[in-house]
Amino acid sequence: VSINNGLTDGNVYSLAISPSGDIFAGTWNGAVFRSTNDGNIWTQVNAGIPEMVGKEVRSLAINVSGHIFAGTWWDGGIFRSTDNGASWMQINSGLTNRTITSLAINSGGSIFAGAYRGGIYRSTDNGDSWTPANAGLTNTWIWCLATSINGDIFVGTEAAGIFRSTDDGMNWVAVNSGMTDL
Repeated sequence: VSINNGLTDGNVYSLAISPSGDIFAGTWNGAVFRSTNDGNIWTQVNAGIPEMVGKEVRSLAINVSGHIFAGTWWDGGIFRSTDNGASWMQINSGLTNRTITSLAINSGGSIFAGAYRGGIYRSTDNGDSWTPANAGLTNTWIWCLATSINGDIFVGTEAAGIFRSTDDGMNWVAVNSGMTDL
């Protein structure tokens, strides 16, 4: 059953669920939508995301405090909402590449941003500042990020496979054993 009532952009790149159960959808041309009733009705929540900069939201992540992070394509960078999506603030301090493909938050609270052709950035201060975290990566074309329950971070790259960090993104090691299409 399609539950798109109010969702004016059907191209959804990312989904995230807040600690309170609200669902957020990052879209191609409508930025962010929120549903407070299990997806039955969607409301666009874009206050503070500029029309031309951040309409294409490729990734969403939510920390344990309920702060929402939106990674945008086309040089928009990263936006943060601390009020359940009611308003957004651009948080790009330290990002030299603002074409964000993926976001992840590990169990220690560090936020990781993957940039297309720009590597990995890490924030340890809730997104207020970002530093590159690329030691050991042989390809910085980043497509996806994931974290494990023990805090390890995994990154999927273009043509170089998967890398893992066990030290909060300080160093990366390829974990491609058995992968044949690299």
